[in-house]
Amino acid sequence: MNEEFLHYIWKHALFDRSALRTTEGKAIEVVHAGTHNHDAGPAFFNAKLRIDDTLWAGNVEGHINS
Repeated sequence: MNEEFLHYIWKHALFDRSALRTTEGKAIEVVHAGTHNHDAGPAFFNAKLRIDDTLWAGNVEGHINS
């Protein structure tokens, strides 16, 4: 798997969005995946995620290896 494929999966929500949880078990809702960035920098701009009752907004970066 490469990062381009990972970006494709995120952009098109090709994963079980109902099962997303933090390592502490809090529910995660993807409100908006963000705008795909094809240049240098984060993979997606202006994403919105709700973790429990808090709405988080910002950029998303994903990597195959941490």
